[in-house]
Formats: sequence, C-alpha cells, structure tokens
Amino acid sequence: MPENLTNKQLRLAAKLIEERYGIHFESNRLCELEKLLNTIASYLNYESTEQLFLRLFSNDLDQLQEEAIITSLTINVSYFFREPENLDFFEKQLSNLVSTNSDRQISIWSAGCCCGQEPYTIAMLCKRHMKLNQLRLMASDENEQLIRVARSGIFSPWSFRKAPPQYIENCFTRLSNGMYKIHEEFLDSVEFFTFRLDKDLFPDHEAGLIDFDFIFFRNVLNQFSSGQIEQIIGKFWQCLKPGGYLILGEEEANIHSVKGFSRNNQIPAGVFRREKSKDFVSHKTGRFANFSTNLKKLLQKDGNEKSQEIKPTAETVSSSFLKTKPAEAAEIPEFDQAFLLELFSQKKYAEVLSILNEQNQNSLDHNALYLKARCEFQLNHLSEALESIDRAIRLFRSKADYHYFKGLIQFEQNKLDECQKSLQLVLYLDENHLPAHLSLISVLRKTGKLNEARKFINLAFLLINKLDENARIDFPQGQTVNQVKSILMDLLKKSA
Repeated sequence: MPENLTNKQLRLAAKLIEERYGIHFESNRLCELEKLLNTIASYLNYESTEQLFLRLFSNDLDQLQEEAIITSLTINVSYFFREPENLDFFEKQLSNLVSTNSDRQISIWSAGCCCGQEPYTIAMLCKRHMKLNQLRLMASDENEQLIRVARSGIFSPWSFRKAPPQYIENCFTRLSNGMYKIHEEFLDSVEFFTFRLDKDLFPDHEAGLIDFDFIFFRNVLNQFSSGQIEQIIGKFWQCLKPGGYLILGEEEANIHSVKGFSRNNQIPAGVFRREKSKDFVSHKTGRFANFSTNLKKLLQKDGNEKSQEIKPTAETVSSSFLKTKPAEAAEIPEFDQAFLLELFSQKKYAEVLSILNEQNQNSLDHNALYLKARCEFQLNHLSEALESIDRAIRLFRSKADYHYFKGLIQFEQNKLDECQKSLQLVLYLDENHLPAHLSLISVLRKTGKLNEARKFINLAFLLINKLDENARIDFPQGQTVNQVKSILMDLLKKSA
C-alpha cells in the first residue's frame, strides 16, 4: 500500500495541482486529496505515494499517467457511459426529436467536460439516430490541460471501465502503447473550448452558446458555491430552447437552485426540463408613445430631409419588455421589479433610476439594465442609456429587443450607420421582427438608400400579410394592419 504524505507535502501538492491543472483543494480537503493520490499511485503501480509526489514536481509524466491524474482529481468517476439511466433517457428524447424532423439539427453542450469522455459518449449515442453532420456538439472546461487531452481523443483502458464492449470495438482504434484513440468522425463532431462558467459571458449568440436542446452539467456542482450554482443554472435556462433538458448528476437531483425547470416521476434523477418564461406587461408611456404618434409622416419623409425630423418608433420594442429569468443573479427581486414597472408606467423615471442606481451595479441582471436604459432614455441621458443597454446585451446577446432599443438610442444620437447595423442585427436574430423592418425603412430612406429601403418594404409586406387585417399592432401605436399596409403601399409608389 502506498504510504501517506506529510501535511507539508500535501499542501505543496495542492498548490502544484492548482497551478498546473486549475483544480483547487481547500485546506479542509487535504485528507480527500491524500486518498486520491494514494488511489492514483496504486493504479499507476508506484511503490509509494511519495514517488508519485516527486514525479508530479518533476513534471515527468507520460500521457497515461497525466490522464489518470487529471481524471481522478477532477471528479474521480470520469469515464465513458457514466450514469446510464440518464443517458438512456437522453437517447429516447433524442430519438423523438429526430423522428419528428429527420433534417433537424440537434444542439448539445457538455459543460465541464473534463477529458472528453462525456461529449464523445454523446456523439456515439447520436450516431445511432442521426448523421453526425446534423449534430452541433460543444464541450467546455475551464482547464486547458483537460481540453488538450480531450482534443487528442486518446484514452487509457481505465476510461472504459463501464463502457459497452461494442462501442470500444466499433468506435476506437487500439494503439501500440495500450491506449485507445477515438475514430476521426467522432473527433471531428465535437467542438472543444476552454470556458469558465463562473466568469465568462453566456448566453452568447456569436459564440453559439444559445438554443441548445440538451445541456449536460453532471457531477461538477461541488466545484462552485451555492450563489455561483444559482447563477450558472439561471444562464443555462436562457441557453436552452423551450422544452430543452438540463442534465445534472444523479446525486444532484435535489439541489435547491433548479428554478425555471420542471420534472416528474418519469424523468430520471438529475434531469430537468426548461419551462417557459413569464412575461411582465409592457407599459407604453412617455417618450416611447410620443415617437409613435405620426408614423405615416415619419416613414414618408424624403431622403434629403434632416435626420431629426424622422424618428423610428421607440415603442416598437415588443411586449416582452421585461422577462423574469429563473435563477438569475439580480439585486431586484421579482416583486420589486413589478413595483419599478409600476413607477415607470407613472412616468416616474428619475425615481426608478435612483432606485436602480442604489443597487450593486455589478449584480444588476439584463432585465434591470434594460429598465435602467429606458429610464435614462426618457430623461434624455443618451450616453448613459447606450452604456446600460450595451451592458444588458453583454449579458444576453441574443435578445433582439435589446439590439432594437440600442438602434433607437443611436438614431437619437444621429449615428445612422450604427443604427442601421443594430437594426440589421435585430433581423438576423429575429427575421420576423416587424418593428425593426419598419424602423429600418425609415433609416434607409433618410440616408438615401431608397433601393435597399424598397427591399425591406417588400419584406414588411410579407409579414403584414400574415396578420389579421383588423388587428392592431404595437407598431405603429394604435394602427391597424390595413393602415400599415396603406403606408407601405404609398412608399412603394414613391420608390417606383
């Protein structure tokens, strides 16, 4: 049996492991670290744990030893086909999605993927039901060393201790040194990247961290504080499609912070399904309403008129004015948000802004920042409003309404080129965003881009024709669909 290390050696080992692998052991976990090192030493056939300790410090480890150390220190149970009950449930839901639409892309994120056993397991299961080119499989870990091992696709026999033999035979090639390398089709199917869930920004549309069908986040909660867990799971909620699944470890089924998700007796322990959000009511008041009082005049201005005489309608921000996202870190509880919205509806913008400014600014979520930006906009503090909405966008980049509101601020600042880019980004995120189409028509006509404006007039017609003719829409305020059609028809005649 390997002999024990001294307390000084354990402290030195903990420091080295944190520096090299980014895995932190508190002083009260040194006994746990000692047991892990004893197990690793036995597995690697060292005569003593001290011998392993010396090899660690000399950094004289081959890949087999490195993988065994990293895997054991991170979770101590990292292997292929871990927790089969959850994987069976995943495979059943995957089959249902694919059978409904065989051409559908399936999007999955393995967050905290360690050395890659989990995402490669997912890829192998997906291969049974779909073509791998229909799979968007992302895998992240905060440790670059672990990602390097994962990208190599090379694993020791230790990683297969629970794997069905047919997968080892059909999906791996045995190397001369006794290691196994996964086949290239699976290697190419996973996008590995380093990512810190407690520090880095997500959801992130540009990075593809959005619209997932499944997020795997298994057996890594013990690496985070309760506050971090609540914040991370709240962001996972945003990253999932409605009805998507968050899959935690089987022993993590009863954690208190899984808000915004539902489960029932037919779902295995640790699996949670995303619920839909609850929208706050939009209050259409003040400066926003003023912008929408004369849309026909605004849209029909000739391109050579002064820009301040043409104003896109700010009230075109859709009814999802504020959404409560479960488990998000915010200083303002839900009941206080409702109170602030009531103040906003009473046009008490300075009072709302004062309350928001008294909060810890680093803890304001995107909803609160959006409200802050709207108050600043109403008070004509345009630079501050732009800064606040930019902060909201950094927290939730895929929110079309936020980019739309940014475009309105830029229009007020006479930054028409930047306004156009913001509106075009809105349409990239939501091609059916009618207010953005109509506002973009105004901006393009103002800047003399009449041919391009005509294209968006036609697109707006396509959207309008899907609506009931007598329906009233948010943009323009109080106008019926028929009235908007009339405006667009006039514009087409002018640009003919």
